[in-house]
Amino acid sequence: MATKGLNKVQIIGNLGTDPEVQYLPNGKAKCVVNLATTEIFKDRNGNPKEETEWHRVIIWGKRAEIVGQFRMKGDQLYVEGKKKTRDYKDSNGQERTICEIIVDQSGDVQLLGKKEAQGI
Repeated sequence: MATKGLNKVQIIGNLGTDPEVQYLPNGKAKCVVNLATTEIFKDRNGNPKEETEWHRVIIWGKRAEIVGQFRMKGDQLYVEGKKKTRDYKDSNGQERTICEIIVDQSGDVQLLGKKEAQGI
């Protein structure tokens, strides 16, 4: 497929929830995750601030199965995919727009750091 530009997103972030894999009727695996990226900066008074951005990521195929099997909330992922914006109707019938990162066969996922075990 020919293109007239580049649509590529790279993110390193932490999972907001445990990933869940769903299988479509055709057997293809799909995993929807929310990744948090946090920017640390100083405000105009020199005080440290943090800003967290949440990214909805749709992972397809074998990568979806791997993320679902080996990752959990708090773990870090690298994802490389394409930005996709779509419209949908919410449960109240309101028109909404959502931005997602799609990781398909042309994308990449790397399993990075695991959340340290909390406890005694």
